[in-house]
Amino acid sequence: MNKLTCIIILLVNCVVCAYSQVLLKKSSNIKYKSFIYEYLNIRVIVSYGLFFAVLMINSLLMRYLPLVILSPISEAFPFILSVFAGLIFFSEKITKDKIIGVAFISAGILLVAV
Repeated sequence: MNKLTCIIILLVNCVVCAYSQVLLKKSSNIKYKSFIYEYLNIRVIVSYGLFFAVLMINSLLMRYLPLVILSPISEAFPFILSVFAGLIFFSEKITKDKIIGVAFISAGILLVAV
């Protein structure tokens, strides 16, 4: 597998990770009839399934990408995507603090991975 393919898979993985966070937040906004249904509903189960798939694909990508590239992108980039997912799915405002946070995360990814 070439590096470009691995990077594309990694970025898709980050999008899937951010989407699973959206599913968890959507699930937390629903009132359930009992405590057990808060954790055993379709959104939570699918979300954790997606998290597991992301983990497995990241483990596979460790064969082809250096950890110095894989780790900062796979761990930090979903946080950046979560800011935009909050805007799209939950109409959250992008505040000055969020912009500063995204800037620091982006700078950290660039400093470590490049």
